[in-house]
Amino acid sequence: MVVGMTGDGVNDAPALAKAQIGIAVHCATDAAKSAGDIVLTKEGLSPIYTAIQISRRIFKRLKSYVIYRICITVQVVFFLACIALVYNLRFRALYIILLALFHDLQIVTIAYDKQVAAPFPETPTVIGLLMQSYAMGMCMFAETMGLLMFGHLFMSDKFNASYNASMHGKTGVEMDTYLETAIFLQITNSSAILILSARTVGFFFSSMPAWQLLFSTALGQVVVNTWIIFFAGELVSKMSIGDVGKVWLYDIAWLLVLDLVKMAAEKLWDRLKPWEIEHNPAMVAKAHKDRANRRRTNSLMVRKG
Repeated sequence: MVVGMTGDGVNDAPALAKAQIGIAVHCATDAAKSAGDIVLTKEGLSPIYTAIQISRRIFKRLKSYVIYRICITVQVVFFLACIALVYNLRFRALYIILLALFHDLQIVTIAYDKQVAAPFPETPTVIGLLMQSYAMGMCMFAETMGLLMFGHLFMSDKFNASYNASMHGKTGVEMDTYLETAIFLQITNSSAILILSARTVGFFFSSMPAWQLLFSTALGQVVVNTWIIFFAGELVSKMSIGDVGKVWLYDIAWLLVLDLVKMAAEKLWDRLKPWEIEHNPAMVAKAHKDRANRRRTNSLMVRKG
């Protein structure tokens, strides 16, 4: 429970300062405004409800952004480390630059995303965010490595030839261009649609994002996929429409798996997190103090007895 106090006069200033949330209403005195934590600029108490709703939606947008960023970083960093240390192959630096560019253009529109305010306050914790983000990031890393190791089983013959040239050819060099382009496309697609999962608590299709976020996501992928299919040259190999479609189906299937990992990580954190995180720190401190006093009193009673 959080204690709030509203007031407008000088006599309300001590209570506003003492309350956990002091709210100076519209046309309050300077003393009340100085003592309060929040100053309302409109008449009535309805701005309090509006402020709570807006702040909780902003919190969800920020949480989505943090999860999105950490997931992509984990996916790319672990993938680059794995192909270098395990397969002794290199991935072209141009692809990493393009990934960063398209991700930055897409994530800007998350400020317009539609979010539903939670019914209860949410307490952000570094451990909880890292647990969920790293679980999803490792899942995306496994997704990319799955295409690298097993893509030759369902992709075209051209992909299969490129796979054999990279895995059974010279080491210490860049992987074959076609395989490299397919991996780049998979990472781009999966990271683009990742925001659809990061912004929701359940499955990615449980709520509709803002049109600005959908537009930026679709625009970036239209540019990348069109470039790879029709306009690729020496730096990037042209891919067949069939392989591009298979990569998309592969990424969408893994998006459902990613949602399951996300929900499992959140459920696990709900069980592991300390009790104090979701409760008022002031009330928790008071409860600890009362418990200590009771123990001290019981100890004195036992000694007297």
